[in-house]
Amino acid sequence: NLRSPVSAISMHLQNLLNGYGGELNPTQMEWVQRSLKRCEELISFLRDLENLSILDKAELQNESKIFNINDLIKEIVDENHDLVSSKNQTVKLELYPKPLLVKGIKRLIKEAIVNYLTNAVKYTPEGGNITIRTSLKLGKLRVEVEDTGVGIPPTEIPKLFKEFVRINYNIPGFTPPPGSGLGLFIVRQVVESHGGKVFV
Repeated sequence: NLRSPVSAISMHLQNLLNGYGGELNPTQMEWVQRSLKRCEELISFLRDLENLSILDKAELQNESKIFNINDLIKEIVDENHDLVSSKNQTVKLELYPKPLLVKGIKRLIKEAIVNYLTNAVKYTPEGGNITIRTSLKLGKLRVEVEDTGVGIPPTEIPKLFKEFVRINYNIPGFTPPPGSGLGLFIVRQVVESHGGKVFV
């Protein structure tokens, strides 16, 4: 019920930005761009809430299918190429040399890995490096995302993966990007629902 009106507002703002309602002066352009950005953040938050509600439905377990997670990661990196390029960052893949077949709900696992990647992009400065690797040890699949970003203060690590948590960085000159504090909580829910665990 919330997604449709917010999407409609975003569409009209985008139309204004594209000049369909007449030419905007620089101040109007800035206001529209800022409003559109806030709408995009709200849509992202609504998607997080939607994913949480999906995870509460046990019947979704029936949707589990076998797929190659290495192929999924390549797909994710390709889809987020523009986001990475906008900050002149480099994503390096260190994938297990053989297909890694897993059984799960692909779109939820994709959402979890996308969250890790987009977090790495947000918290890594211009020109930084991001590495995504997969490995297999004792029959357990491991997906890692490493970056050259600001890092996480050790005192804040226990707060990660909890609901509505925002990390206190207290780094001079660094302003954390906006967020709902639900992303990593959803990652944990997804991974644990598949019998795994998350850590940093």
